[in-house]
Amino acid sequence: MRLFEYEAKKIFSEYGIKVPKSVVVSNIEDLKKVDFYPVALKAQVLHGSRGKAGLIKFANSYEEAVEKVKELKKFCEKILAEEKIDIDKELYLSVVVDRTVGKPLIIASSEGGVDIEDVEKEKIIKKHVDVFTGLNPYEAREIARKICEDNEIFKKVSDVIYKLYRLFREKDCYLAEINPLAISGSDAIALDAKIIVDEDAYYRQGFEKKGELAYVELSGNVGCIVNGAGLAMATLDTLKHFDLEPANFLDIGGGASEEVMKKALKLVLSNERVRLIFINILGGITRCDEVARGIVGALKELKTEKPVIVRLVGTNEDEGRRILEDAGIYVFSDMIEAVKKAKEVVK
Repeated sequence: MRLFEYEAKKIFSEYGIKVPKSVVVSNIEDLKKVDFYPVALKAQVLHGSRGKAGLIKFANSYEEAVEKVKELKKFCEKILAEEKIDIDKELYLSVVVDRTVGKPLIIASSEGGVDIEDVEKEKIIKKHVDVFTGLNPYEAREIARKICEDNEIFKKVSDVIYKLYRLFREKDCYLAEINPLAISGSDAIALDAKIIVDEDAYYRQGFEKKGELAYVELSGNVGCIVNGAGLAMATLDTLKHFDLEPANFLDIGGGASEEVMKKALKLVLSNERVRLIFINILGGITRCDEVARGIVGALKELKTEKPVIVRLVGTNEDEGRRILEDAGIYVFSDMIEAVKKAKEVVK
């Protein structure tokens, strides 16, 4: 489960990692709580590259903030209004599960504020951590020394590394990331925060698993939403047969209501690699027209620009197809035709 930035930063604060002063804005009235300007207004969405997408804006006054919040509310439910920080230097820090060796991996770089994939390999520091002994303070200092030279800042960065690893382990994370960790004067401040929690650890972390969707993230770029585990496996196999790479396994079960669809689409869209959404629904007890209304309603609310292809067959299929076609969504009754269209669209 991927947390929103404001949720992740609350956890950072609990672990003593410094974050900017902020207010979570759900409506215009919440802006009255903001007593610090200039302010950064950050849309709370579960995908990266918000700056490139125009989902981070700046305001120098309350009046300006009101206008910017109205613009951002078209794309999200919540906005993080955050104190704008003067930055001297940006660093990158993360802890991630390295499945190749079955160990946590700390990744650090002196080049923060950009995707880590875009940083030169020579500027990236990697260190595996033994899960039984954990991260020792001296190891955190060794990493910090390699990415910052200033003695005063070096101590604070090593402290952040140590706390980030402890958070990663205690919160059962797949990923805990700070990008960037801003150096501002003598402070080290987490300007962004990303946390992904292992869903199998919900019971330990106090999350309700009731009604959760069966979801497994994969390495491809075609997001899949299917009703039924067997049909989901067949869908993945068919996509692979046509040289398409599934981004996930997602079985929404027997129901495909608007609420279920919205939850499934949010989950699939939280994966930044997804370029296309492939929905495969066999309407039995669940009628195809209900499914179609759910898909259209969910897409209308989420406002995604990513292409959607639907294979829909079963009870009230003709009405379901009409609803989807009227909404401008690709819809097919034949599985192979749908997958071929997906291949064409991805290319």
